[in-house]
Amino acid sequence: MRHYFDLHIRPSSSEQALEMVNLAHQLGYTHVASLKPPTGTNYKITAATRVDIEARWGKELVDGLKRYRRRVEVIAVRCYSKEVARQAAKDDRVDILLFPDDPAQRKYNWLDHHEAELIEGTGRAYEVNASDLLATSPTHLAKVITQLKRDLVVAMRHDIPIVLSSGATTPLAMREPRALTALASLLDIEEEYAVDMISKVPDVILERNRSKLRAEES
Repeated sequence: MRHYFDLHIRPSSSEQALEMVNLAHQLGYTHVASLKPPTGTNYKITAATRVDIEARWGKELVDGLKRYRRRVEVIAVRCYSKEVARQAAKDDRVDILLFPDDPAQRKYNWLDHHEAELIEGTGRAYEVNASDLLATSPTHLAKVITQLKRDLVVAMRHDIPIVLSSGATTPLAMREPRALTALASLLDIEEEYAVDMISKVPDVILERNRSKLRAEES
């Protein structure tokens, strides 16, 4: 039996986090990672803690990693510069790399072969957010798809794990697992591979980090 993961929900409050975690359970997920911990324990799935470090300079990234690595279960870095992308690609404290969701910014910051060579074999992952594929403007969506496809070609060539997440900021933006993998078809990703992106790949990331945290606590 497969377990489905949404490693990137972005609620604006702990109360909204609780609502989104409970909705994730109804949609068929067994695990989520949230930027805010949900209030209380009134939910039926595993809710992991996540932080997105948004850095433009290497020092910002290093400071963020020192602050959060022993406090959260998933660390992602949104790379706003090549300096940050290459630092994140080689730092063992990073779990996931993602790039600007604005096509204009992404034009200058993307997954290139140099970064991919640094990531290859480390277990660090590249993340695709479905929220990026829900653009209202056809022109905007076309640019996003072109840019994501470019990154995915590089990631796959270097055997970099790829995570597919919702990136949802509200309950309305969340999608059931089947709908999430259907969106991946826009990027020419085969269904079986897309299913691994919301099951096997995030499972490995989360279990690896939980094992490390348990070891540090013992």
